Amino acid sequence: MTPYGREERDRAAWRGDGGDDLQDRPLGELLRELAADARVLVRDEVRVARAELREEARKGAKGAGAMGAGGVLLHGALLFLGATLVLVGATFLPAWLSALVVTAIYAAAGWAAIRWGRGELGKTRPTRAVEHVKEDARWAKETMRDVRSSRSANA
Repeated sequence: MTPYGREERDRAAWRGDGGDDLQDRPLGELLRELAADARVLVRDEVRVARAELREEARKGAKGAGAMGAGGVLLHGALLFLGATLVLVGATFLPAWLSALVVTAIYAAAGWAAIRWGRGELGKTRPTRAVEHVKEDARWAKETMRDVRSSRSANA
């Protein structure tokens, strides 16, 4: 019998109208049911987390594809801009020094872009799934504590 098959009986037991009274049932049976329910709950939460991660990956893939295409085009434009800057700088400085200055400017801009992009990638988090798993763990701990305290009070 799956944990979901016991839903109606469990509701009746908690209401006290007809079903088994939870306090009269053996602790071993209650713990087995709790473990089965926890397995189903964890399985469901993992499935939700996977779906959420897939959705986040799809969003990221679309953005990464667009960024890649834009990056290729910008790379070509930057190569031509660099050549232009070197030629303009060569009218005022020796050609080798002009090329060195342009290279330093490019390096600084590239470093800044990488830092910014890294920060943006760090913002993607599947927070909803993580919070659900934490909430389920808290629920399981509280339930076990309640079962133990009710058993020790009845003993």
